[in-house]
Amino acid sequence: GVERMCSLFKEELTMVMRLMGTPTIADITEDHVLYNNLMTHIPAQARDYLQLDTYEPLRPVTKL
Repeated sequence: GVERMCSLFKEELTMVMRLMGTPTIADITEDHVLYNNLMTHIPAQARDYLQLDTYEPLRPVTKL
């Protein structure tokens, strides 16, 4: 779970740093970070319709 996620993150960060030409985190500068227009880089969150299809309201208990 968490160990696998951390491993994937490390591998991804290592690959991105290689592609950027920054061998260490200390080599990453402000020039490498896109921050002036974040809204164009953040995708919209999709609505989760699965919850609407799987939820069944509880029925009240009636006396017989």
